[in-house]
Amino acid sequence: MNDPLKNENAGTNIVAKTLRARKFWRRTIWISLAAVIVGPLYGLAGTTVGMIRAFRTLDKTGTGDPESLAGDIGLSMQTTAWGLVFSAVAFLILLVALVRFLTLPKPDPFVAKR
Repeated sequence: MNDPLKNENAGTNIVAKTLRARKFWRRTIWISLAAVIVGPLYGLAGTTVGMIRAFRTLDKTGTGDPESLAGDIGLSMQTTAWGLVFSAVAFLILLVALVRFLTLPKPDPFVAKR
């Protein structure tokens, strides 16, 4: 059987796996952090576009007809909601990635130099 204590490369393999895991979780942290930021920006952009369209409709019709404005205002509300949902999911992924990264053992530099 494979006894890790008798295998000379066992320490190096563990260090290599730990370093790969740390790299993976570090990358996941950065990507999810970017997604947390981009989600609300997407919602804000959609809100702006929807409200601009609503004001253009209001300018063309000259009246505040709720039926003509409902689609554009609905677009602004939907993009805001989807941006917040996207950001909330990314935030949960960020929390998981941070916990996993911080609980990984730090590699022993002396084992890696063997």
